[in-house]
Amino acid sequence: MEKLKRLRGSKLDLEKQEDRREFLRKLYPLIENWNDEIPDLGKMFKSDEINWLLIEDVCCENKKAPFVEFVIMAEYRDDPYSDDCAKWVLPSRKRTTAIHVAASQKSPDMALIVKLFGIYDRHDYADEETGLTHLHAACMLAELVPYVALFLDVARSDPNCRVRATGDTPLHFAARHRNEDAVNLLLRYGAEPMTANHLGLSPLHVLCRVDDDDADARLREFLLVCEDERKRLNLDARDGRGDTPLHAALRWGNKRAAKLMLAKGADPLARNDDNLTPLRMTVDLGDRDFAQMFYEMCVEQGRIHYPNLANNNNNDEKEDIFFKIVKVNNERLGELHVAIESHDMVYVDRLVKLGADPNARDSAGRTPLHVICQVDGNGASSLIGESLAALFFETCDEARRGLEIDARDRHGLTPLQWAVARLLPETTELLLQRGADLDNFVFPPSEIFLYDEVSREDRSGLEPRLEIAACAADVCDSLERRGYQWRDGEVATLMERLAQYGLFDRDEYSRRLNESEEFRRHEARLRRLFWPCVLPPYLEKRDYQLPIDRTCELLEGTNCAILWDIYCEVAGLEK
Repeated sequence: MEKLKRLRGSKLDLEKQEDRREFLRKLYPLIENWNDEIPDLGKMFKSDEINWLLIEDVCCENKKAPFVEFVIMAEYRDDPYSDDCAKWVLPSRKRTTAIHVAASQKSPDMALIVKLFGIYDRHDYADEETGLTHLHAACMLAELVPYVALFLDVARSDPNCRVRATGDTPLHFAARHRNEDAVNLLLRYGAEPMTANHLGLSPLHVLCRVDDDDADARLREFLLVCEDERKRLNLDARDGRGDTPLHAALRWGNKRAAKLMLAKGADPLARNDDNLTPLRMTVDLGDRDFAQMFYEMCVEQGRIHYPNLANNNNNDEKEDIFFKIVKVNNERLGELHVAIESHDMVYVDRLVKLGADPNARDSAGRTPLHVICQVDGNGASSLIGESLAALFFETCDEARRGLEIDARDRHGLTPLQWAVARLLPETTELLLQRGADLDNFVFPPSEIFLYDEVSREDRSGLEPRLEIAACAADVCDSLERRGYQWRDGEVATLMERLAQYGLFDRDEYSRRLNESEEFRRHEARLRRLFWPCVLPPYLEKRDYQLPIDRTCELLEGTNCAILWDIYCEVAGLEK
């Protein structure tokens, strides 16, 4: 206790961030195994000082919030009225707290947020920069539903308040975090189910994007409560890309939500900005039974009529469903393209051996090989795409059908360029083994350099980042083994894309990644490619203060995340 008092009496100014960090650095050893009397923190510190220290504690990457635990042990409760200001001056509602900071992190520590609500119980604090409120944060966790009820019932919080940065309401937060009880409470206290955020997403869109074992039940309950509360729902509302909630459900593979939305009257022929209808998107899921069921529901509802198609498959109605859908949707795709997009390699094999042209072009100038190398654009995983490529080559070999390996689509891109852009190492290697032209190869432009069409939340875990690092390193190795010479601009494009997928983030996942021997191997391979790209602008920015050989040695031993930081600094890029 005496050491704590002496530390508190030191000359460190807790209004300054550097001093706060130094204070915590000295405090952590004191409180690690505290066995003295419980201190009265409210008398030792101003409430703003404790709030600032809690924020620094939450942001500390190398600690598991020991100061938070200490404050809870001391039974401290945040009370801005206790500071030495006139009691009649109400504290501002625009006050950033540790709850705001914890809830805004890329990978929020949910257990920590629950603990922080034991310190802060005010509902009306809004983050000064973003507008995020404690109500938004409480909607993230089922354990905090009592706080949601308290804020709405007693404190009369606005259930439709928005985060300025994103436009999200508390209902968006509750829907995104699968908090059914909070969703129901918000709706019953006046939350609007169709309010769109800055991406055009309504809470209904968000619910349709979440696919797990309970997704169907949550969506049903949402629709029932909206009906009970007489909330007006626009089942065909559009988000920023023109997707309706039905589009969203199918884009994210949420088949049960799609079936429910269709049954409630959503339009299966509504076209989004890519000219895709929900009916057409059922083909992309690759589930013939689901496509058949969805199609028949549309017919039963009178939305479409059976087209008069000649059946090429021994009158097997079920087997021909993908082609009926394509006919209804007026898509100009050949049968082989459709079969590949639906990942039906049994039917692909049959078509090729019956004489289908494996080099046929669709309306976008794509050959079947192009389609295979764009697997992430049709909802498949990269593993499915890798197996599709090998099986397609095997089928064409057996049928003695030649393939145009270097065919260009209407964008002027070859299958190899698409495989590299999609970070498909096995497909890239296979194309190169089959003779793809590397002499005239141009690295894919940044606008098509994608890994997977999934949300940042889905990319933020350990396994996705490990897979991205492995795939990127393997693709680069395949090109380099055959003598490909990298240009600095191409390396910068690759670095920027990997950064967007969280590979260089500074969070808990990154810390765990760096402890992985497998990840360190992949990271070392990428580092050999990255540091020469960083060298020229770094030397120029530093006016060649260090000798070139010393700078090379320094950068060569620097990990990719720091290399990216350096590159952003010297190139003037925002991270």
